[in-house]
Amino acid sequence: SNATAKRQAAEQAKAEADRLKQVAADAQSKLSQGAVAYFGDRNASDAVKVLTDKDTTLYLSSIKNGQKGDATSIDNMIASLAFIKEINQLRAKEGLAPLKVSDTLMAMSMANVDWSDDNIGHSGQFDVGENMAWGYKDPFDGWYTTEKANYEKDMTDGVLDGKDKDGNAVGETGHYLNVVNKGYTVTGFAISQNGTLGFGTTHGQTFQYAAPDQSGRVMDVDAYLADLTAWRDSLTNADANWQAALSKSEQAAQDASAAAKALAAAQ
Repeated sequence: SNATAKRQAAEQAKAEADRLKQVAADAQSKLSQGAVAYFGDRNASDAVKVLTDKDTTLYLSSIKNGQKGDATSIDNMIASLAFIKEINQLRAKEGLAPLKVSDTLMAMSMANVDWSDDNIGHSGQFDVGENMAWGYKDPFDGWYTTEKANYEKDMTDGVLDGKDKDGNAVGETGHYLNVVNKGYTVTGFAISQNGTLGFGTTHGQTFQYAAPDQSGRVMDVDAYLADLTAWRDSLTNADANWQAALSKSEQAAQDASAAAKALAAAQ
């Protein structure tokens, strides 16, 4: 009976190790796909289309799904959410409501940034508001801090016309006006380090007045970050879980072999 129990335990342990081996392989595949796998697992089919469908996205060839440094990499996706937290802090200073995160707008930001990291300008692929920045460590240094000062100079004559009260040019204000637009409610953000322009990092943020009438979620940034991080961690841990199950299976096989030898000796 001892030999039978050990044999059955070994078979069960091997089956579990084989199952977790496949889980680990699937997890590695998803991690290598990046954001498109995350959107797929969250049933955000329109976000998936943005990153994979040539009829949805004009510059699809610019997207290198999951590649290190690409806007679609999970590392860059997680890093981009810190900037959404930052804009919400800036909007709070202005007495404005926080922006929520949209799966679809996140994907649009990724597609736009992947094009703009090789081209100075806006891709114009989607009907959204957008801020772009090249070479900044923190794009809000330009979008908010610099341009707010420009805006305040511009408005010294009460008219937003690019000039102060003395007629002097004051510089850009459009990015700042996007940041503090009280009509915007949803956003997406993306980062890439794969550009060929020599700026290092390209940042991009998309805005809309209401959530796109498409599949995908709209969530508070903290909840979105927690969900994305948990998804990544579950995949990252899959290989360790398989290795632990494999070790357990090997030990169970050794125990079954020893029990079988003991049975043979007794017989």
